[in-house]
Amino acid sequence: MSTSTRLPSPHPAALRPGLLTAALLLALAGPAVATQPAAQAASDDAVAEASTAPDTQADDAATDDADANADDVVTPAYSLDAAAYYFAVNGAQDGSDDASATGARSIAAGTRANAAASDAVAIGNRATSSASAAISMGDGAAASGIGSVAIGGTFFGSDFSESDGARSSGFGAVAVGAVSEATGGTSTALGWSSRATANDTVAVGATAFADAEGAIAMGRAANASDVVAVAIGYGSQAAQFGATSLGAFASATGYAGTALGSDARASGDGGVAVGEGALAAGQQSVAIGASNAGIPTQANGLGSVTVGAASWALSDYATAIGFDSHADATRSLAAGANALAVAADSSALGAGSNASGEYATAVGASAAAWGVGATALGSGAFAFADDSLALGYNASATAINSIALGANSVADRDNAVSIGSVDGERQLTNLADGTEDTDAVNKRQLDAVIAAGSEAQQYFSVNGLGDGSDVASATGSRAVAAGTRANASGGDTVAIGNRATSSAAAAVSMGDGAAASGIGSVAIGGTFFGSEFGESDGARSTGFGAVAVGAVSEATGGTSTALGWSSRATANDTVAVGATAFADAEGAIAMGRAASASDTIAVAIGYGSQAAQFGATSLGAFASATGYAGTALGSDARASGDGGIAVGEGALAAGQQSVAIGASNAGVPTQANGLGSTTIGAASWALSDYATAIGFDSHADATRSLAAGANALAVAVDSSALGAGSNASGDYATAVGASSAAWGIGATALGSGAFAFADDSLALGYNASATAINSIALGANSVADRENAVSIGSVGSERQLTNVAAGTLATDAVNKGQLDSAIAGVGGDVGALDAAAVKYDDVATKDSVSFSGAAGTTLRNVADGALAAGSLEAVNGGQVFAMGTAVAQSLGGGASMTGAGFSGPSYTIQGSSFGSVGAAFGAVDSQFDAIRARFDAIDGTPSVPVGTGDGLAIGTGSVATTPTSTAVGSAAQAGTGGTAVGAGAVATGDNSVAIGQGSVATAANTVSVGSASNQRRVTNVADGIAASDAATVGQVQASATASRTYADAGDARTLADAKAHATAGDTATLANARSYTDDVFSRAIGRSDFDAFRTSVDDRFYQVDRRVDRIGAMGTAMSQMAVNTAGLSGANRVGVGIGQQGGEEALAIGYQRAFRDNRASVSIGGSMSGSESSVGVGGGFSW
Repeated sequence: MSTSTRLPSPHPAALRPGLLTAALLLALAGPAVATQPAAQAASDDAVAEASTAPDTQADDAATDDADANADDVVTPAYSLDAAAYYFAVNGAQDGSDDASATGARSIAAGTRANAAASDAVAIGNRATSSASAAISMGDGAAASGIGSVAIGGTFFGSDFSESDGARSSGFGAVAVGAVSEATGGTSTALGWSSRATANDTVAVGATAFADAEGAIAMGRAANASDVVAVAIGYGSQAAQFGATSLGAFASATGYAGTALGSDARASGDGGVAVGEGALAAGQQSVAIGASNAGIPTQANGLGSVTVGAASWALSDYATAIGFDSHADATRSLAAGANALAVAADSSALGAGSNASGEYATAVGASAAAWGVGATALGSGAFAFADDSLALGYNASATAINSIALGANSVADRDNAVSIGSVDGERQLTNLADGTEDTDAVNKRQLDAVIAAGSEAQQYFSVNGLGDGSDVASATGSRAVAAGTRANASGGDTVAIGNRATSSAAAAVSMGDGAAASGIGSVAIGGTFFGSEFGESDGARSTGFGAVAVGAVSEATGGTSTALGWSSRATANDTVAVGATAFADAEGAIAMGRAASASDTIAVAIGYGSQAAQFGATSLGAFASATGYAGTALGSDARASGDGGIAVGEGALAAGQQSVAIGASNAGVPTQANGLGSTTIGAASWALSDYATAIGFDSHADATRSLAAGANALAVAVDSSALGAGSNASGDYATAVGASSAAWGIGATALGSGAFAFADDSLALGYNASATAINSIALGANSVADRENAVSIGSVGSERQLTNVAAGTLATDAVNKGQLDSAIAGVGGDVGALDAAAVKYDDVATKDSVSFSGAAGTTLRNVADGALAAGSLEAVNGGQVFAMGTAVAQSLGGGASMTGAGFSGPSYTIQGSSFGSVGAAFGAVDSQFDAIRARFDAIDGTPSVPVGTGDGLAIGTGSVATTPTSTAVGSAAQAGTGGTAVGAGAVATGDNSVAIGQGSVATAANTVSVGSASNQRRVTNVADGIAASDAATVGQVQASATASRTYADAGDARTLADAKAHATAGDTATLANARSYTDDVFSRAIGRSDFDAFRTSVDDRFYQVDRRVDRIGAMGTAMSQMAVNTAGLSGANRVGVGIGQQGGEEALAIGYQRAFRDNRASVSIGGSMSGSESSVGVGGGFSW
């Protein structure tokens, strides 16, 4: 007996690679001899060299296989027999879930894997191969048929529950896909949950099902349920023997039925349904044509035939040919658009013809045969009464058994023949009109009858030679030949007409020179001009089941169809309909005058349309699809790029995978020329690779450029122009807003009318202008016209720059607090000149006094000064305290007046504190600007890539690392609380700001408008007021000049009168001090003014809240509208949505048009709420 030895595992969870390789080699080789055990012992990863021991096997050949395996093979150093340790990771390794390979030369790898037959392979958890040469792979996979293959696991894996995986139980069966099943002999199942359950079946696609011998099901949920049935297409069904369905939801449920086209149905035995929604319900019925306005083409009767959109053949053996033609009764025939045959055995041939009586015949446009057995031949001919005959244009037979012969003839008496009408009589040569049954005929009439009977013995035609040289020939069994030199040589053939030839079984030929040489083929149609002008070929049908109808038409492919003058269908399964229409590749369809479909399954529909590549589709007059799988829809639409889509009159999709949607304008076509380019809108262009143009006359001319909005223009590489009339002319330039322009390289213009002229310039705000290199204009109407400068206003319209931190570097801006400190330092030096003197500042004018002293000077016992306009009296501390208290109450915000002095207010706005009314107002104003910018962004169209996190990142490669970060511009970076605006701007310091292209702010709480090597000036800065405001150069120079003048004023002058006033105890009035105090408080804000401002602010916030709620409601309405149209199956979809937020309501409505079985679509929609509204347009495709 052989010995089962488990290999030592150097790792607890898995075999080492060397041992696993050795195990697999030994298992594949079967019994082996290890000739180098020492080498194995030396290294865990070494593989023992084995031999098949031929001498030993030869000596013991007479013993049975069991003895040979047990006794005559040299045991290897590390034996790997059928019970070898499993080759998998994360097994229990306690013997409870070992792999098992009990068959000769079998392999099992995986927990509980089982290879129980010779040469079997089982890989995966619970994989089982129980038949010879079977292969199973996957969780729960089972291969129980000889030579079968099962690859695929369970629905969700054994972590959820143990269930069956892929199964192959038939001989040679193949099942590939999770829970796939191939149980029939040599069956094949490919796809998730696919099933092939009978011999020789094929199921391909998720949940595809083929369960009868020889059946084929291909496509998601395709079902072929009877012998040799074929179902191809999403949800297609073939449910009877030999049934064939091809197309999404196509259904062939009748015996040997054929359904071709989306939702085509062949429910009758032997029925054929071709076209979207076509229905062949009758046995052996044929329905060819698509539905129209929801009305399907249908053939309901036994042997009925209908050809044409919305045509009907409702009864047995009825035939309807032509758009909206109706053959409603047994054996009725309706041929021609709107032809109507409603009675048994009636025939209506011609547009608008009507055969309403049983056995009635109407031939000609608008011809009508209403009576039983009535016949009307000729345009407008009318046979009203039973057995009446009207022959000729507008001929009328209104009496029973009457006959009207000739144009406009009238027969209005029973049993009468009329060859004219009142005042329109005709002669019957040499014979007056007869009125009674007993009227005689003349000899000439008798001779004519005798001659006709004699000729009938030779051929059934008129004007033959009659000498036996051009007799008809019907040599085939049950064949019929009628006409000079007509030849019906095949069995059951019919040949009618001069030189008509039917040479194959069941062939039919009709017409001068017509030839039907294919089995079951039909050729109807003569030569170009007839044999009087020379003998030539007429219609020809050489393929099996081919049909050629029309002068010199040609159907040479198997089951091909050519209908129309000189039409040609030259390959198998082709269709050519229309004069000179040409379909010459397998499955191609050409419909329309001169239409051409010249590659496999190409479709060309429309006058002069062309489809020249595999799978190409063109629809419309002169439409052209010359790219691989291209689609051209619309008059003169052209899809010349592979996979291109052109929709609209004159639209051109020339680039590979390009999309052009929109009609031409003033001769300028909508065109997408670049690889992957997209253009939507009349006369829009996308000329380069990956360019996108959306909007009327929009142009995206360069690689990866984007133009969105009417007349938008993006002409440089990676440029973006968003907004009506926007213009991005520089490489990497961005223009956002109506009439905005970014002309420089890397320039950015954001805002309606914003203009960034120079390289790396930034214009942000309405009509902002940055015309110098690397300049920045911030705010509406701001102008930056110097290089490397930042402007926050313009000449005459300056703005303050507030909340500026104290500068630390030489290139930092300083605030007003730093300026005041500098001034105070200078003032201290001047005061040191005379600490004790009290003196006039100017002895001559005596208009000012300065008090000295380390702690200042207190003036006591000062009476209340007059508080009135023009008063020059000083005020005392009580007055100041009362005034301060009133001001504190008006300001609010915690302001107070105490003995220690006035404590200023503190206003908290959006989480930030402000110590002055001006700063608070500035913060409120900035918040309004931010809100307005957000709404403007909502109203507009995204211009450049926008991040989706909590922070704000706008621009290619921009990064906002935290929710409080803001990065705007290509490659801009912002850290915690940072703001970076401009291409390449970096603000990595906490709460830092970097403004402008390439600006760097790495320190916390700093503002930078440049970098260490590229500084900018801050221009148009208003004079600072608060301690933290920035000071202008003018303020600094003025302060220095004033301090210097004060220090140089000369010797101090003593003011004697001042001391006398103080000693006398009289009330002293210091006029200038009083004036200063009045001036300060006259500028303070009163309570009524502050309340009015607060009311205005509240109202603005209320209006903003309403607008936010309206836009939120609009977004909800748009989403509900979109959700309820996305899953609809129809081509035309209309959706309506209603939204509500915060008491505001919105309405959204949209339209979507789907093409090519929902592989492509375009949509337009809008939403409105109060005074707010938005509109959008989009398109997409899939393959």
